[in-house]
Amino acid sequence: MTWVYRPRTIVQLGVGEGLSSIVMLMVATLRGDGDTRLIGYDNYAARSVGEPLSRAVAERNLQSYGVRRFVELREADVLQERCPIGSIDLLNVDIDNTLEKLSQLRALGWFDAVTSDGLIIIEGGHSRHHGRAESRGILRFCELLERAGFQVMAVPRYPGCVLARPPLRERDSY
Repeated sequence: MTWVYRPRTIVQLGVGEGLSSIVMLMVATLRGDGDTRLIGYDNYAARSVGEPLSRAVAERNLQSYGVRRFVELREADVLQERCPIGSIDLLNVDIDNTLEKLSQLRALGWFDAVTSDGLIIIEGGHSRHHGRAESRGILRFCELLERAGFQVMAVPRYPGCVLARPPLRERDSY
């Protein structure tokens, strides 16, 4: 997606070890997009998914792949923080994607900060692992987005993902 969309401002919610961030930024550097920046959030101290993880792991990985200079890491709980970024070209959500958490992110303005020609990627849109028998509400969240005018495409097979585009704003219409 970073090859096609050429985002300037990428926001990664749930950086973890930094692997998604590394891939997105490596593509940007291959294209010569030196002004791309990634703002990454993770609540390393109280992660709800996976093993406990230190921020140092992400820092080391970003440095190893030569993309650290493009990244601003913020250690924060995005479920408690109103979106402080005015304009996001690519929002990559990689947290424990339950209906409740995604709805909370939306209420805090994270989805509304995405530009009208931007893109939202929600990783892990479906789960049949760890004893979960269904989508954790991701498909219901997709319905809510569609009702709000977002264009949505869900890939509901494990691990799944959702791609969404914000509603076209009147000032951006043709």
